[in-house]
Amino acid sequence: MLRILLKAEGPDPTDSNLTFVLICMIAIGAVCLLAAIPVVTARRRGLPQVEGIAALMVLWGLVTAGSIIYATNAQMQFNKEYTMRIMQNYDANDRSDQPSKPWFLWGCLVAVYGGAMLWASSAKNVPARGFPIEPRPPKSEG
Repeated sequence: MLRILLKAEGPDPTDSNLTFVLICMIAIGAVCLLAAIPVVTARRRGLPQVEGIAALMVLWGLVTAGSIIYATNAQMQFNKEYTMRIMQNYDANDRSDQPSKPWFLWGCLVAVYGGAMLWASSAKNVPARGFPIEPRPPKSEG
């Protein structure tokens, strides 16, 4: 006997999966660029702790990207359920189950990023790079 499994909700006509993937790609790209700034700053200043800053920024990037993706996914799921409730004539003002944003975590991540920027720019005696520039001797007329 052939059994057909039925699903209560049909395919999403708004292509929210594509939107979610696009938002996640943009978030990951932005986090990677932000994480590279302290590492490049430390490397150009010649800090001996570049590897430590790089490790910190990798962890920072993973936590930041993960929290952004989680918050985006939770908000998109809520919007989908909220739209379904409105279409079924439920109360449109009831937003009691709206997901909260991880503001405390994001505040901690901003503080860690600021600390990493301070650490990366804290080089004291940075040796000069490049060729030494010496003044030319004056031309003698004659």
